[in-house]
Amino acid sequence: MDGGKTRTAYYGGLAPGTYRFEVITANADDVWNKTGTSVEFELRPHFDQTLWFYLGWALLTLGLIWSYSHWAEAKLRREKAALERGVAERTSELNRANARLKAQIRETEAKAAALHESEDRLRRLSESLELRVQSRTAELQDANR
Repeated sequence: MDGGKTRTAYYGGLAPGTYRFEVITANADDVWNKTGTSVEFELRPHFDQTLWFYLGWALLTLGLIWSYSHWAEAKLRREKAALERGVAERTSELNRANARLKAQIRETEAKAAALHESEDRLRRLSESLELRVQSRTAELQDANR
């Protein structure tokens, strides 16, 4: 690369590693130095390019995942407990309602049985009364003849 008259070279975006910068120059009479000179240098990785950095990120990520899963699990446990309490309360309410309904059914059945007995008694009285009326009517018809 021909640098022209500049005495500075810039190289950006070099990855970490060992490099050798070699330079040959020419004098004012345009006579070139054939051997040139070189400088070796090493670019160490930036902090965010180190293994420790990647391990730290991995641990942080794992810690965040663990924390979130722990938090979510605890939240689910709380919600489950709340739902179980709600189910228990509702089950208790339903059991009480069922007990009331069963009592009402027993009461209704008892009233139906009593009503059935009253109907039977009334039917027997009606039949007895009808027989008496027929008997009395027959007596009156015999007496009027």
